[in-house]
Amino acid sequence: MNKTVSVNISGFIFNIEETAFEKLNRYLNTIRGYFSESTGSEEIIEDIEARIAELFQEKIGENYQVIKLKDVNEVIEIMGQPEEYIDGDVDDEPKIGRQSSTYSQAEPRNKYRKIYRDPDDKVLGGVCSGVGYYFGIDPIWIRLLFIVLLIGFGTGILLYIILWIIIPQANTASEKLEMKGNPVTAENIGKQVEEEIDNLKKKFKNYKEGVPQKERPIAKGVHSFFDFLGRLFRLLFNSLGKVIGFLFILIGLTVLVSLVFSLGTGGEFLGHYSTIDGMNITYMELMDIFPQHAINDGWTHVLLLLIVGLPFLALTILGFNMLTNFTYKIRGFGLALFLIWFIAAIAGVFQVGYIAKDYIQEYKEKDVYKLEQVTGDTLTIEVSEDDIYYIDRARRHHDDLDFIKVIDDRIYLGNPELDIEKSNTDQFQLVIYKESRGRNRKIAHDNISEIKYDYMAIGNLISFSPYFSIAKENGYHFEQVKIRLLVPEGKAIFLKDGSERIIYDIENVTNTWDPNMVDKVWTMTEEGLECIDCDVDDL
Repeated sequence: MNKTVSVNISGFIFNIEETAFEKLNRYLNTIRGYFSESTGSEEIIEDIEARIAELFQEKIGENYQVIKLKDVNEVIEIMGQPEEYIDGDVDDEPKIGRQSSTYSQAEPRNKYRKIYRDPDDKVLGGVCSGVGYYFGIDPIWIRLLFIVLLIGFGTGILLYIILWIIIPQANTASEKLEMKGNPVTAENIGKQVEEEIDNLKKKFKNYKEGVPQKERPIAKGVHSFFDFLGRLFRLLFNSLGKVIGFLFILIGLTVLVSLVFSLGTGGEFLGHYSTIDGMNITYMELMDIFPQHAINDGWTHVLLLLIVGLPFLALTILGFNMLTNFTYKIRGFGLALFLIWFIAAIAGVFQVGYIAKDYIQEYKEKDVYKLEQVTGDTLTIEVSEDDIYYIDRARRHHDDLDFIKVIDDRIYLGNPELDIEKSNTDQFQLVIYKESRGRNRKIAHDNISEIKYDYMAIGNLISFSPYFSIAKENGYHFEQVKIRLLVPEGKAIFLKDGSERIIYDIENVTNTWDPNMVDKVWTMTEEGLECIDCDVDDL
């Protein structure tokens, strides 16, 4: 049984064995003594402790809660023994940093390198400098590449902004060492902090004395260009950032509140779901038309809330940060949101895939009827009154629906499609095609048997219903009703006003549009339908 103590290292509490604590304490005291006369000694020690805390955190797990002596030894091995550099002259070592003339040779890429934005050599956000460190390239060439993309393709600014958002900035000495590809040891952290302080002093001195920095002509031009962009962006961000942040919050909260209230009230709050053709259907009806055995309303609501809601929650948080300049610091919060959204999206894909199985097999059925009751040469066509869904104008789009309406145990769909073709016999004939889908051929056939479509033929008049219906229990399986009226040569049809509701793409010798064929008599000739008594201007 080993005695443990609790220690606070860089703001993190660790339980550590007493012997391990004594060794770690001796190690830190030795380093404090070594850097006591160095510039920025306190900052050096803070960065070293932050790095040690980071290494300890990597070792802590659900079943490993106590830092042991071997863990301290491993951390000291990584950070470096003080004896390795305590007798050396720090000033004799080459500075950690980039040499402007030998950038790629001075710092070869190695296994320690990570990509960060460089805050010490930035024009806008430090992206080019950070990317240059990562690939071992002078940042001037990265900046030139962005300018070429900006001028030649217009994508430079967008790409830069994206990288600015996703690449973190190197704030600590440890992160800057990782950015430059140097091992994160106590010695290197000390050198990095000292170098930063020295550079800051030089910049302040040059600023006070008004000493201009010498730059290569190309570098000076590129820096001037990016400096102009930087001022422009800062001006735009300062003036528009608050407005954009407010809009983000407004949009995000509106969608979130609407979504929560909608799902909480069974979808009534959502109002109508509209297609590009203007067909309206309520959220409740949208849920009702799916096969009842293939969809669970509660599970669907949860997925919808997560898939749609989480991106707008992130948008709201972003807007809040832009509006208040406050950045939340909950570690892993963004990653957790993304993982939840990603899992929900995968579950949604599986849900859609499961529903899609109900639509794999297509089946068609055809019924032929002879209109023997027609005694004259002209058959009048009309569309019966629509008592389900009123449409104040005719719309006819191939394979599209004007409406879907759920009433009791039936789903009503509008509208069927009527075409007129030449008959090979001397009688009027009616051919009705019905289509549906299902998991297999038998189910698709059974779905067709549930389609109900009405028409009425009395003498020389035939009246078609503007809609058909299916069983709500089976759900909507892309059912269609297509009607073909076969007219013998020499006989005619009269399209009454309102029949444009269901006719579609009727071929005729004058290529007259469907709406213009209404309220006229069309005779079937050898070439096709022709309006013999019509004025040419009416066609």
